[in-house]
Amino acid sequence: MIRFRQDPDRQMAVGDSVAELVLTNSHDRSSAYQLDLGLFRLICLNGMVTPVGETGGIRVRHGKNVVDEILEGSVALVDHVPNIQTAMETFRSLSVDRGEAELFAASALELRYGDDWQR
Repeated sequence: MIRFRQDPDRQMAVGDSVAELVLTNSHDRSSAYQLDLGLFRLICLNGMVTPVGETGGIRVRHGKNVVDEILEGSVALVDHVPNIQTAMETFRSLSVDRGEAELFAASALELRYGDDWQR
């Protein structure tokens, strides 16, 4: 597994988030080439990160034209990184009051469980 970040030397504090490409591949063709784009949050000072959300990825089985498929998919994923970082900063800067938070929670519960959810 190899992790790619746009600025790997950037100093991060606990709670910061960063977009990463994560490459997983096998040396013996036992699994497909996988490149995933996700948002990761630093959760402790030793460098541990946790996924916040996955925005897509590519899977390429080992075979013919594998290099072309990998290059095309990789470029498409890399093009999404600035959008993810911009959206993350936009959402992070939003502030909601208690009423808005309760309305959001009630709406999420109704979407998940239908009209039968209990308060």
